Amino acid sequence: MRPALKNLLLLAAAGLVLGACGDGVGLGGGLSNCLGDTCTPAADAAIDATPPDVGACVPQGEVCDGLDNDCDGQIDESFPDSGACGDVPSVGACRLGTRACRDGAVVCEGVVGPVPEACNGVDDDCNGLLDDTPAFPPGACGPAGVCGEVPAECRAGEIVCLEPRTPLPEACNGVDDDCNGAVDDALPAGEGIGQPCGSATGICRPGVRACVAGALVCEGETPPIAEQCNGTDDDCNGVVDDATVDSQQPCGEGELCAAGLTVCEGGALRCEGARPASAETCNGVDDDCDGEIDEADPMLAAPCGSSVGACQPGEIRCVAGSLLCFGGVSPTDEGCDGEDNDCDGEVDEADDLHGGRACPGQGDPCEGRDQCGPDRLCVDDYGQRYCTPTCDAQADCDAGFSCRALGQGMVCRRDYMPCVADAECAAGEHCMLIGGGRDPGRLSAECRPAIVDGLPLDADCSAAGAVCASNLCLGPMERCSGLCDASPACGEAMACIRTPFVIGDGSVVEVGLCLAACGGDADCDPAGTGRLCQYDLATGAEGIVGHCDARREGAAVGQPCDLNAMPAQTCDHGYCRRDAAGRYCTQGCQDDGDCLAGWRCTPTPFNTQAGPFTVGICQRP
Repeated sequence: MRPALKNLLLLAAAGLVLGACGDGVGLGGGLSNCLGDTCTPAADAAIDATPPDVGACVPQGEVCDGLDNDCDGQIDESFPDSGACGDVPSVGACRLGTRACRDGAVVCEGVVGPVPEACNGVDDDCNGLLDDTPAFPPGACGPAGVCGEVPAECRAGEIVCLEPRTPLPEACNGVDDDCNGAVDDALPAGEGIGQPCGSATGICRPGVRACVAGALVCEGETPPIAEQCNGTDDDCNGVVDDATVDSQQPCGEGELCAAGLTVCEGGALRCEGARPASAETCNGVDDDCDGEIDEADPMLAAPCGSSVGACQPGEIRCVAGSLLCFGGVSPTDEGCDGEDNDCDGEVDEADDLHGGRACPGQGDPCEGRDQCGPDRLCVDDYGQRYCTPTCDAQADCDAGFSCRALGQGMVCRRDYMPCVADAECAAGEHCMLIGGGRDPGRLSAECRPAIVDGLPLDADCSAAGAVCASNLCLGPMERCSGLCDASPACGEAMACIRTPFVIGDGSVVEVGLCLAACGGDADCDPAGTGRLCQYDLATGAEGIVGHCDARREGAAVGQPCDLNAMPAQTCDHGYCRRDAAGRYCTQGCQDDGDCLAGWRCTPTPFNTQAGPFTVGICQRP
């Protein structure tokens, strides 16, 4: 075969022959598609005799260019860059397009882009929100009135018409309130337009009230400013140079010592309190301005103190801005301990001891441990302080003393006469309750001298360090009381009230206690102490009498009560009375004046363990 026919034969191998064979579609240069046809030898010979067509189709990959690149008889039927296209988000109503080949060029067809939002339940502008700020068609809610179109809202994709706007009196707000086409015009007299405004005090000057940009302003005024130290009333409060912003500011030269503050005087600032550097001393101040306090002082580390007696020398140190003798033992008051406590070279000298006496013996008064010597204690025996030794048996104690418990140990305690009430004791003595009695089953009380400088009966003993002459501060109101067997023993304006008392073995006994007598609440609380006039059984045959005591748990007078309820509804005065209207809280009384306004004091019989008594009870109208 001739070399010139090489390309033609390659095409024939693919099913293509010269156009003389078959009726296929011509492919330029006279080639025909002979697939399915039969070529005769003559025709084949004619083909061999035909010179090759230099314009024969060579198959290539199809592209969008208006040509049949792959020689299949179709033009631009496919191309590599087909697929989705478009620069829009796939959100809401927006959709991407598809690339197509038109007239030999690639185009993007079918893109759906964002459009202005409408009230239709669709995200038209493709921002991820449905019906946000939709545009309503003109006249969506009917023809416009004097105040413009009827306002509309978009709800669930539907246009909802709102109440039409009606004319209102014009106000200064940047709105055409009266719907006359003008904004903030013809404002009412109440707005004060054109009237003077502002202040004429200090630097301030008045202006004229005007409506500007929808807001009432004082046009043309000179307003106040922050007060300056300049001899002028800048803030227009009528006071010159008060609390100026430039006063009380740090001033002075240097960094560490600039401790001054500016002060405004006579319209000018001056620096007050600034200090220069100086030699460092122990005073709690950074004198030399080096950032350290009290790091140096001429006296530091110098020896101090004494080596006489109990004293020991130390060295001077700076502590909290003061020079102190640190590490030594300083002199103390002389005590009965066999030591030279005051470091004067003498031991237990009488001139320096309490009262100028020698070391006291058993029963001598004392104020502290060092006054009783090395072998005795200064005990506080229920208000009586005296020196006494510890003991194991009665033989260890002097006459008039018994070996008994006091606190956690056994000491020789002074003997006192047992008693039940103050009336059994001598003048200047009280029947005092004490613990650790000889018989735990009985009330333990003894006649003892009144506490020196102690408070009298019914005095307030709540203050720190307060003590009663009877050594009995009665709670919860903390008033001085005393034991008694009848009210006359307590004195004027006092009552002897039978009171339960817990004794040594935990059992309860009843004792008489002196309390302030009363008829009503007004007798008990002239100074706001919170005490009420409570009625209880007195000792002897006195009956039920009033006494000043603490408020009890329960409701106030006049409030409902019910002692049979669960829990019981009690009263703060202890009396729950019943009438036709129900039960109510009341109080004891001597006359109508002790009751609430309009109430009556009515005699009421009571049966008590001491016998029948009649007492006044307040009755409501």
